[in-house]
Amino acid sequence: MNITVKERNKKEEFFKKLKSKAEDVLFSIITRLPERLLPKCFMRWLERYLNKRMAELQREQVQANWNKVYMEQAVKELQNK
Repeated sequence: MNITVKERNKKEEFFKKLKSKAEDVLFSIITRLPERLLPKCFMRWLERYLNKRMAELQREQVQANWNKVYMEQAVKELQNK
């Protein structure tokens, strides 16, 4: 089993939180605007962005689940020793 422990990267965490907040603000503004004010090219870009972002988040979730399983197995092995 290959498990590595890494230090938390505070800069990376900060920028992830910042990106998340910026997305939240952008989407809350977009949902409040009437559809006729949004150009179709912007809506197509937004749809592509949302699809890409959802796929990225799903990959992260799967990776986190696998890491969790590996960590649980490692803990069990340590407890058995």
